[in-house]
Amino acid sequence: MRKLMLLLCFIPFMLCGCGGNEIEGRNFVSVMGFDVDENGEYNVSVGFVTPGGENMYTAESKNIDSSSAYVTDKLKSSGKRQMYFGHLKSVIINTNILKNEDRLNEILLSASSNNDISMETIILSSDYKASDIVGVIKEAGDGLYIWDFYRNNRNGIFATYKLTLGDAIKMCDNYGSVVIPSISYDDEGINIEGGVMCSQYRYVGKLNQSAMRGFCLISELAKGSVETISYNGVNIPFLISKNTVNKNFYEENGVLCADLNISIKAKSQMHSGTNLSDMQSIVFAIEEEIYNEASAALAAMHGADCDAAGLCYSLMKDNYGLYSKYKADDMFKNMRINVNVDVETV
Repeated sequence: MRKLMLLLCFIPFMLCGCGGNEIEGRNFVSVMGFDVDENGEYNVSVGFVTPGGENMYTAESKNIDSSSAYVTDKLKSSGKRQMYFGHLKSVIINTNILKNEDRLNEILLSASSNNDISMETIILSSDYKASDIVGVIKEAGDGLYIWDFYRNNRNGIFATYKLTLGDAIKMCDNYGSVVIPSISYDDEGINIEGGVMCSQYRYVGKLNQSAMRGFCLISELAKGSVETISYNGVNIPFLISKNTVNKNFYEENGVLCADLNISIKAKSQMHSGTNLSDMQSIVFAIEEEIYNEASAALAAMHGADCDAAGLCYSLMKDNYGLYSKYKADDMFKNMRINVNVDVETV
């Protein structure tokens, strides 16, 4: 039954733009992984679905060594079937690849130059071999595995965000930096939390779980997530229904400064009988938690000179005169940033 249900999930995608003969002649790639060997060569792994057979479809994988990220032509065929990338859902990049200059740029360019690959494809990094992650997804037999993870955890404790190929390209083009969410796995399956910072297409550091939450908050990505604080020994969850950040840029004593005013609307999921004085204390505790998370993210990003939140880009749009005065390669690193948090409970 599970096999049949999963196949039904794929049928609408398979039928889109594909005749019956085309379906029979194709393998539908759902996940693609990039590793690098000791000689600096790519090892590309793909997880794909082969329609037909007594189980209705078969989940398989294939590896290929290549000196270039532009490997789709070499992966075109597998037996009598053609590899088709029109239903690619996720790309996994091993962290070691990101430490090599221009490798991320090459992978993004190769994906964007393939008309079959959607820019809505999710991109992730991993300290594990990407081929192992592809294997875990293949064993699950579901090309929508990572998409399901985001959907099923969107109201959970947030320590990640969904980054698409299109968004990654936009961030690299506009900000010169990007934070790529990290994926790992254990006996229970995959886990996505924390992230890898890249500047000028190269690895410059990591964000842990707390800092990743802070990054989501200062990037206005926390809406729909849950912030949990401990008060009097009790864990109290708050659903974030609104996350906005007002940026104010100015100079003070010859230093470029920015005030980040984080506004949060949060719905308490605690008992409705809490008295007013306790609620005020709880709101203060939430504001302190958010302040600490945002500060942790900014400290890590400052140390790595990774402006993935696009503060310099925002300054350029808001006040080009001030931007021109302080424009330099280390502009973000030398920017003094103040964080203010206001939480409203609803």
